[in-house]
Amino acid sequence: MLTRTTILFLAGLIFGFGGVLSAWAESAKARPPAGRLEQPAAPVGHRQPQTKDVAPTDIPPADQATRELDKALEKKLTICRGC
Repeated sequence: MLTRTTILFLAGLIFGFGGVLSAWAESAKARPPAGRLEQPAAPVGHRQPQTKDVAPTDIPPADQATRELDKALEKKLTICRGC
């Protein structure tokens, strides 16, 4: 006759293996097909906004001056990019 420890061990193996299979099956469903990368679609009745839908914003004068100073500083610095 099987001992209590053996029975508990076998039950743990059965339930553990079932959990692993369940998790594996769930993750297999969630992955997109190989070779195709698709962007997620919007819900039915909605559409995804695009760049052309957003109005260009005017940059405040203080920010514009800061950007110009940053560009001038970048030209003076010798920073290696893409070496």
